[in-house]
Amino acid sequence: MNTIELGDEVQDIITGLTGIAITKAEYLWGCDRFAVQPQEIKDGKIVESTWFDEPQLTVITKQKLYQPKPKTGEVKPGGPQPNPKRNDDPIKR
Repeated sequence: MNTIELGDEVQDIITGLTGIAITKAEYLWGCDRFAVQPQEIKDGKIVESTWFDEPQLTVITKQKLYQPKPKTGEVKPGGPQPNPKRNDDPIKR
């Protein structure tokens, strides 16, 4: 089995749907699942992504969408944000 990474072009072996792996969900007691975004437009609209179990997918093209990895020590944008401050008195605004 090929290891799937985000940005890989994959195909579902059951439905034949082909697209890019855009999201990965790891479950504590189950197999990993990937959201696959098709690269097509139907009736002028983008086709929605669909979730598949990892063993159900095969890799067609590795890293079809290049995803640069941050350099050591480099801060990745969008990381954890500071917690919002709350009023001690909930009636104050």
